[in-house]
Amino acid sequence: MMKKKASIHVHLFVYSGDAALVGENLLCVRHALPGAHLVVIDDGRHPCPDEVKAQAEELGAEWRVSFWAVSYTHLRAHE
Repeated sequence: MMKKKASIHVHLFVYSGDAALVGENLLCVRHALPGAHLVVIDDGRHPCPDEVKAQAEELGAEWRVSFWAVSYTHLRAHE
């Protein structure tokens, strides 16, 4: 049986307030872990500018946008 080589995946969660740091963070990860698979998960409610996405993709990162639903039904449970 052939063993599958483990790979490192780095997930960077960002929003518009982090935009200035995204490129620098990805460069640091690339330097420390050159073979790592980079995934940037952008907050869909406060997304980073398109320029940041383009810069991340140039560095080989996969760009995803999150739209995680928030449920407030538990707050009305005692009404």
